[in-house]
Amino acid sequence: MLQENLQNLLTRAQASQQLALSFLFSSMEIVRPLRKLVHALQLERGSNSLLLVDPQNILYASRVDAYRKQFADDQMRFLQAVEVWQAQMEQHALPSSVYIKLAHFLETLNHLVNLREQIDTREIKTDQAIDDFSSIIASALAFVFELAEQALDADIARGMLALFNFMQAKELAGQERALGVVVLGSRARTQSAQLTAALKTRIDQQWQAFQLVRSFATDAQIAQLEQLKQQPYRAHLEQWRDRVSASTHNSAHNSLALAEGWFDLMTQRIDGFQALEDDLISYLQIICAKKMAADEAFGSASTTSNHLSGLDSQLKQQVDERVMRVRGVSRLLLEQLHEQAVQLGAVEAELMLAKQTLLDRRFIERAKALLMIKKHITEEQAHQFMRNQAMKSGLKMVDLAKQLLQQLV
Repeated sequence: MLQENLQNLLTRAQASQQLALSFLFSSMEIVRPLRKLVHALQLERGSNSLLLVDPQNILYASRVDAYRKQFADDQMRFLQAVEVWQAQMEQHALPSSVYIKLAHFLETLNHLVNLREQIDTREIKTDQAIDDFSSIIASALAFVFELAEQALDADIARGMLALFNFMQAKELAGQERALGVVVLGSRARTQSAQLTAALKTRIDQQWQAFQLVRSFATDAQIAQLEQLKQQPYRAHLEQWRDRVSASTHNSAHNSLALAEGWFDLMTQRIDGFQALEDDLISYLQIICAKKMAADEAFGSASTTSNHLSGLDSQLKQQVDERVMRVRGVSRLLLEQLHEQAVQLGAVEAELMLAKQTLLDRRFIERAKALLMIKKHITEEQAHQFMRNQAMKSGLKMVDLAKQLLQQLV
């Protein structure tokens, strides 16, 4: 009876693990076209900035049209992948939050029609257009973040966090590109302080996101990340950033040529991120596939143990083994149980660390949102406020966020 119950529990545990791994493996099949869709949105957002700072330039209008066509193709492939994914998920009991996040992203895509009309008719300001595109992209990344929270394996959780933070860093670079176009392409000095703060915040947040990538990525992935620093554009990036920063204070030398030069440099940089982004997705699928194969092998061994238990009874090696056999537990089955327990114990600490990182981020984002509402300030101002307060108090950002949530709620 005991052996039968143990065998059933092991079988159920294996089936549950297989479903979890299958879910994440299948989810990568929509994350890949999703990341291409996000890339197309990022390109369109940046080119919209060029168009809005110089509405008469036909070249920019044709560039925007080309990116919109690319988006349409990518959207079709993404929606096809979502249909396949939904059919595969029928056997999974997923949290409602996964479906809600994906549904919210699809709903935000409906806003593109009206947003594009406002851009084409010049009825929207450049900074508002940037914010609206960024909100759509944020909803896509929120879905990836939700997938990361479903990881029940330490290796997969770390891989998901490396992917999410890399996608976040890439998005922040895209926002920096769009804002830089506005700064360099405009001769007006309006909102210079806000633009300076916004650009500085994007650069700081990129650094933080890349640090998190390094915390969770494999050595090979970190090496790929370091190789990005050797790309030709890196020699000019800081010079261009200094030029953009100076232009927020003195716009006399600004020109559309400078704005286009900045756009092209940053596009070269962001396009270079795509290969590593794809590799991070492929790595997760490989890990899932390997673990599914290992679980299947374990399941076969568990089945075989029923046939080997009779052979164990003939060996009569030690008294304690005889006692275990009297209780109906085969030695091989106990070894398998012990191996599973050791594996779970080994990954538990890493999994807890990965989950804590996700939780910390939620606290920080909630505190930032509450500050924006209570103090009527921008995201950049809220970020800067929290950063300054954390430095003054010697607290970690997450600890400060928890304090703020208690004070402001």
